[in-house]
Amino acid sequence: MIFGSGNLQSIYYVSGGVLSLSVVAGIYLSGKVLHAKTGNMINSGAALIAVILSLAYYGIITSYEIWISLAAGSLLGLMGAIKIRMTEMPQGVAFLNGIGGLASSFVSWVFISGGMSGALSGGTDLFTLYAACAAFCVGVPTFTGSMIAAARLHKLIPQKQLFIKAHKQLSALMYLLTGILFTAIPYYVFTLKQTTAAAGADLPLILMLAALSVTCGMAGILFAIRIGGADMPLCISFLNSLSGVSGGIAGIAAGNILLTAVGGIVGASGLILTRSMCVAMNRRLKEILIPSGPFASLPAPASGSNVSGDMENSSGSRDAQGIISSFDPAAVIRVAKKVIIVPGYGMAQAQAQSLVRELLDKLEQNGAEVIFAIHPVAGRMPGHMNVLLCDADIPYEKLRDMESINPEFKNCDVVIIIGANDVVNPSANTAKGTPIYGMPVLEVTAAKHILICNYDSKPGYAGVDNPLYRMTDKAVLFEGDAKESIGKLIRMLDVNN
Repeated sequence: MIFGSGNLQSIYYVSGGVLSLSVVAGIYLSGKVLHAKTGNMINSGAALIAVILSLAYYGIITSYEIWISLAAGSLLGLMGAIKIRMTEMPQGVAFLNGIGGLASSFVSWVFISGGMSGALSGGTDLFTLYAACAAFCVGVPTFTGSMIAAARLHKLIPQKQLFIKAHKQLSALMYLLTGILFTAIPYYVFTLKQTTAAAGADLPLILMLAALSVTCGMAGILFAIRIGGADMPLCISFLNSLSGVSGGIAGIAAGNILLTAVGGIVGASGLILTRSMCVAMNRRLKEILIPSGPFASLPAPASGSNVSGDMENSSGSRDAQGIISSFDPAAVIRVAKKVIIVPGYGMAQAQAQSLVRELLDKLEQNGAEVIFAIHPVAGRMPGHMNVLLCDADIPYEKLRDMESINPEFKNCDVVIIIGANDVVNPSANTAKGTPIYGMPVLEVTAAKHILICNYDSKPGYAGVDNPLYRMTDKAVLFEGDAKESIGKLIRMLDVNN
């Protein structure tokens, strides 16, 4: 180590403390709209300095292999940041959570295998070995669970929750085997191989580590595949917390106080966010982590009275533009004085946020007061919808959270729903046994009129039928792509002008 003793080592510890406080400050600023970019820059700069400081601390700052690896990783990260769209940010975050867990697992593997010959400083200490094994047991399921979450969000696998046969029993078996191997591996390395200075591969240890990889990996997969619907943001934030925890424990194994501190900060902040999301959705964390079984979906409408048919057979009709209507939406939107816009993931998928901004301008020019209702899980991760709208230059002060906006709906002339389904589904109050039951939703039914710009009238992400589409006395459905539907609303306002 360059900072081997005395004052130089103290400099490392003091610097680590300053960097840790910088990360806390960056996280705090990231939660403030006007200072979010500054917060991100502080976090990025602190991470870069922490890497360089750690390389110097371990005396490997001149290693060209390290710098080649850093350059390659930085290039891949830059390419990913440029290529990924804002609508794909949730799966990008899930993917990076997994990579963080995988990195901690690699560090742990090195310390466990290095302890066989005492090749690593502190590698033969029993506490260090257990710390490394614990980081491995957290990092591997974080990786596999995050990959499942990312694949689900990217629609590479079915998006609904999935329970396999004997799911609970298989999960319990994986946890049991993981516990046995977690206990055995450090003891094997410390007790049986401590005195043998033989370097190289050790077949029993390799087999045990491979078995531990399988059991931990399967535990992560079994955990993630049965979380779906509106609970996906909770899954992402929880896995984010686990990635920090695995890094913090790996820092204990490596004797790197800086890694431990930063990992703990990430783990704590992720857990706080998860808890806040649970409160906002009226969920208990235990229900998310250990669900009792698969949710049942509501029965589909009876044959001959599907949603579209119900609307057509009532006083409403479908016009040539694909608008299902029971009243004249153009007349309503032209005279509206208070409008609430409810954006959802469908808006993000259609990349219609710039048109939403244009609609906002048109409505305000027409004399309407316009505000936005943001549900905590409107996107696929916490804060996703806020970022999308701000990216379209929609003033942040117009974005209102669910708690403050719900009392406003009763005084609203028109609610415009754009690509949202589950977060406005009144079935959440009545449909027991479904993924959204008990979840607070935006109370759009209290409004005088509801204009729905959704692709179709099928159930949303959670797979629960939405009775909004059958409320023909006050609801109008604009079927099709969100861009086209918003364009129709804009043209209605243009006619008035």
